[in-house]
Amino acid sequence: MKLKRSQRLMLALIVLAVILAVTAAAVAFSGAGARARPLSTGSARLAGPELTDEALESLQGLASEYRADTTFIPRIYLSFREDNARLILSGHGGENLVYSPVNLSIALAMAAETAGGSTRAQILEQFGVISPEPLREGSGYIQALCSDTREDSQAELASSVWLSNSVGYDQDTLDILASEHFADSFRGEPGTDGYNKLLQEWTNEKTHGILQESAEGLKLPDPMVMSLMSAVYFKASWSSPFTPYTCTKYFHSPDGDEECSFMYKTIYGSYYNGEIFTAATLPFSGGESMTFILPDDGVDMGSVLGDSSLFWGFLRDRYTNHEDGSRTSRRNISVTVPMSDVQSDNELSGVLKKMGITDAFDLMSANFAPLLNSHMPVYISRVDHAARVRIDENGCEAASYVQLSMDSGEAPGAAPIELCLGRPFIFLIQSRDGLPLFIGIVDRP
Repeated sequence: MKLKRSQRLMLALIVLAVILAVTAAAVAFSGAGARARPLSTGSARLAGPELTDEALESLQGLASEYRADTTFIPRIYLSFREDNARLILSGHGGENLVYSPVNLSIALAMAAETAGGSTRAQILEQFGVISPEPLREGSGYIQALCSDTREDSQAELASSVWLSNSVGYDQDTLDILASEHFADSFRGEPGTDGYNKLLQEWTNEKTHGILQESAEGLKLPDPMVMSLMSAVYFKASWSSPFTPYTCTKYFHSPDGDEECSFMYKTIYGSYYNGEIFTAATLPFSGGESMTFILPDDGVDMGSVLGDSSLFWGFLRDRYTNHEDGSRTSRRNISVTVPMSDVQSDNELSGVLKKMGITDAFDLMSANFAPLLNSHMPVYISRVDHAARVRIDENGCEAASYVQLSMDSGEAPGAAPIELCLGRPFIFLIQSRDGLPLFIGIVDRP
């Protein structure tokens, strides 16, 4: 009997979950008698998704099936992206800003597994779901899509859980984080140089060292109950490189004109001309894409990012009819792009509170009972996000991480169309499957 695609998906994920659960169960603190027993002091990796050739082949097979279905996109992550993008991008304050919607989504999906009651409900509400199961499925989708790398492109996702020697954890919850969200597990003494160094080394490895300066500031302070980490790395070459020749032009930043190097090429690509902005999508060689959104001359960034702006409809429906009746077309486009290196570090607690996730940050209201085998009061103390995107004539390289820290204690066609990105613009980097890997604003290259 031939199985349907959904049945093959479920079967493959079950096989993968069993493999990862067995690995997680072999850690030193597994077993009923060991759950409350701290490990010996020191810092060590306990377990993680050591993917066998069989499991990796299953994931890559799933990726091929998803790509065969051109309508597939994890809708729960797209709706979540729009809500937090409004808040994060509108708070850029005239400075460069970049963040990863997928990165933040995975970190919160893991946080939902450790929470209970209204704390969990508020997190799930942001994704429009009432149970963690769709988020688990979404993690499987994204892991499958990111496992299928090529020589000319990479999109990698990694997750990890950082535990304290002095705290007893619920093994079932840790098993779910490993098997459903593919998270490495670490345990050690918070506040020690060794444990901090282990966290920094893991982050640098998963982000390929391009966030090293930010990673050096990562710590696991004492007291710490748990820290959830999610990292994303992306690298791809343009489908056709820009010309080796670059020219010096002025970029009109909010603080005045700045000289910088621009690169130029003419491509046949997707073009959109809206009421207050123009957009063009440039393909990478592996099928990924980068979309540049340029506000019209004289239109400020705030107008583009406003709640009533058609920009948000454009993000949802780039390749279909838009809310204003226009449609993305295929045209010859002459693109002039500044060579850019955009980096930002953000603390996102305020954004998440505005979205409606409030209980998790309040010591008296937070419920993380599924995480612990004690009644220790726990709350989310910080949500740190660092991201960097580098653009040159060969392609694009980007990385980001989210550290979600949980503490105990008191809470705190015709002729080419010219598109010159010579003033602040927005960009969107997508995987070949339409996953929104990075969104950002360049106010100065």
